Order: sequence, then structure tokens, then C-alpha cells
Amino acid sequence: METYLPPPLPDTALFAKINFSKNQLAAIRLIFKKYFEPAIKNFRYVGNAISIDWNIIDPNSSTYDDAFAAGDAITGYRFKEDVANDPLWNEFKDILPYMNRNGSLTVMPPMSVMTPHVDRPYRPMAIYFPISGCTENCFSDFYHLPKNKDPNVRNWTHQIVPALYSYNVVDNAYIMNTQEWHGVRNYSRQTRIAMGWNCRGDEERKTFAELRKVFTALGYIYE
Repeated sequence: METYLPPPLPDTALFAKINFSKNQLAAIRLIFKKYFEPAIKNFRYVGNAISIDWNIIDPNSSTYDDAFAAGDAITGYRFKEDVANDPLWNEFKDILPYMNRNGSLTVMPPMSVMTPHVDRPYRPMAIYFPISGCTENCFSDFYHLPKNKDPNVRNWTHQIVPALYSYNVVDNAYIMNTQEWHGVRNYSRQTRIAMGWNCRGDEERKTFAELRKVFTALGYIYE
């Protein structure tokens, strides 16, 4: 496997706090409780997230539908009309043009780790929301590791090095660059649940830098 180690990226190219309102954060938690929580009650963590899809416009346009069809997604669930039509999404009407109707759930038991990985090439950037059990003892990490030239190799299987940057998804959401090495550590004594909402992945897909500018202009990222 051929690899190379580029210079480290600044944290501004990897993640940013999104300053949503209390009503917006509450809306995401209500959506989770109404639709997603019942579906994952028997989920057992084995090191991966859960993919979720609530697209009803064109099922073939979803990045996660592609993954389901290819058998590439790990555990995954599709949700249709009820989720997509819920008026709670109106809390995010100013960012909906930049978002997909799919994402992921990270459900991690106490003292568990999601090792460094790079998401699938077709997965766009994502915003992660705290749902429950998100404390200062839960860390989202970015690593300075060699880039794989083989896009099919996404998991770091060698010795783990210290994280280059760490932050906590506690009472704010964060947008993150899914195409760089990242992982999660739950060092708390409770299950940690976060919801990732994917940004658009079609021909309107934007880079992390472009999305950072968009959310800054909308007043969600404070420079």
C-alpha cells in the first residue's frame, strides 16, 4: 500500500463549531427520539456508526442509498415520508439547500473507541449534533497520518498516534471534514450518541472550505 504524509492541515480545514440555537438543537433531539431511537434500540456497537436515510424525492440520489445497494454501508436504516415531512426541519430552513436527507448515528458505549478512519470518497461533509451522553470526556479527534492512495483503504490498522486536534461535541454542533483521518473516544461512563447530518453530495457538493464560508456568512460560525 503506497502512502505519503503531507504537511498537517490547520484545524480550520478540519472542523468548526456551528452555533445553532437552543431551538434548533432541541429539534434534532426530537427528530432522533421520534424516528431514529426506536430503530436502533437493539444496536450493538462494533466500532462503526449507523447510516440513516430519509430521502423521499429520489431514492437513487442519496449517497447512502448507493452504499446500501453496494453493501458498503454497515448497519443502516431507511426512513421515508414521516421523517422528511416533519415540520421540525423548518428550524433549519436557511441551511436546507446545503444538506442531504441522510446521515449517521454514532452510538458508543462507555470506554469505547472509534479508531482513525477516512469516510467513503462519495460521502460529503457532515454536521454532528450532540444527542445524549456527550460530555467533556468524549473526544472527536483528527490525526496527522499518511494519506492512502488507494481509496478503498479507509481504516488505520497500524499503531495509533496521538491526535493532532481534539474537540468535544457537548452543547454545540460541529461541521467536520469527513475526508481526513478522524476518530472518536468515549472515555465517560455513559453511552454517547451523536447524530451526523450529511451536507449535499450531488453535483452541488461543496468542499469543507466552501461550506465554512457558507455557514460563516449565515452567522453560524464565528470567525
